[in-house]
Amino acid sequence: MIKIERLNYRFLILLSTVLGCAILAFFVGFVRKETIVYTHFFYIPILLAGVWYRKKAVYVALFLSSLYILITLFSPQATLSRYVFERSAIFVAVAYVIGLVSEERAKGEEKLKETKEYLDNIITSSADAIVVVDMEGIVRSWNKAAEDYMGYTAEEVIGTSNKKFFAEPEEAERIMEIVQRDGKLKNYRTTVLNKDKKPVHISMSAALLKDRNGIPIGTVRVSRDITKEVELVEFMSKVLIDAFGDHVGDICYKAFHNRDDPCPMCKNPEVMKGKTVRWEWHSRRTNRTYDLFETPLKNIDGTISKLTIFRDISDRKRMEDELRDAKERYRVIFEHALTALCVIEHGKFVSLANKEFEILSGYSREEIKGKKWIDFIADEDRDRVQNYCEKR
Repeated sequence: MIKIERLNYRFLILLSTVLGCAILAFFVGFVRKETIVYTHFFYIPILLAGVWYRKKAVYVALFLSSLYILITLFSPQATLSRYVFERSAIFVAVAYVIGLVSEERAKGEEKLKETKEYLDNIITSSADAIVVVDMEGIVRSWNKAAEDYMGYTAEEVIGTSNKKFFAEPEEAERIMEIVQRDGKLKNYRTTVLNKDKKPVHISMSAALLKDRNGIPIGTVRVSRDITKEVELVEFMSKVLIDAFGDHVGDICYKAFHNRDDPCPMCKNPEVMKGKTVRWEWHSRRTNRTYDLFETPLKNIDGTISKLTIFRDISDRKRMEDELRDAKERYRVIFEHALTALCVIEHGKFVSLANKEFEILSGYSREEIKGKKWIDFIADEDRDRVQNYCEKR
């Protein structure tokens, strides 16, 4: 209805200007009997027709040109000269050029409108929240997905500072600094507060928004709710609280690893698929080593949680390290001693010999291993040496 009224309004204005020009031409040519018909006002309807009706302005120009020629032809004083036809041709040329420019501009506007509508449809129907924030931190756009998990409507949010949505308000400035510095932000995990002030864990990607001159005017942020994907600490024993502090309700990798993103060693994907996992983890925070036993735990509502049992094995690991160090020291001493040494097992067989024993016996280590030690004693000394060893 509005479009039809606008078209009628334009048509009436154009028709009025054409009639006005015609009346003025008749008045000048027949009433005042001027020698030159005054045609400068003809450009007004031609310009209006070119802007509003594009190339159809040529028809208006042809009508006015014909009118101009007829009045000049039948006017008592005016004469039909080459100048009249040149002026008529100029009317048509002006109408064509203006109409052509208007048509090209209209095509550009239509394409821009289609692109804008296409982008608006994408933004509206996107499952991810798409938010535009200007350089001052003011929200300028807020789509349906953002409304769904945040609880705020676009009317409630647009024009307000984005700081109020973050669990830590300074997070807003940190995000803006990163985007300004790097030009983009990818898979940044943070926590926002919805309208009910409940925490919502999101993964955000952002890009710097610039105008046609390359000047930054804001940021486009695409985020999604990953609360269900985040492993939250539901319960901690007193031993764990004493060691790490009370982090019930916090994200697992934040509570135990002090990380802003998931730990690369995380076994959560495996456990959520029903697998039980056992592995060792060294905590830099406590400087302790734990034997972790993780298994899926089915909740009453049918959802799956992960039960993790921590067993502190730091002392055992320390003893193992000390034993390993001691063995290494023993090996170095045994190998580099200037005395022939060997290890005898079960009272009979040589299991290990050093370099000096190898040189003294004339056998290689492979040949020595598994032989009876008594075989390396001369026959005349064998009984005496054996008796000596047995007594001791």
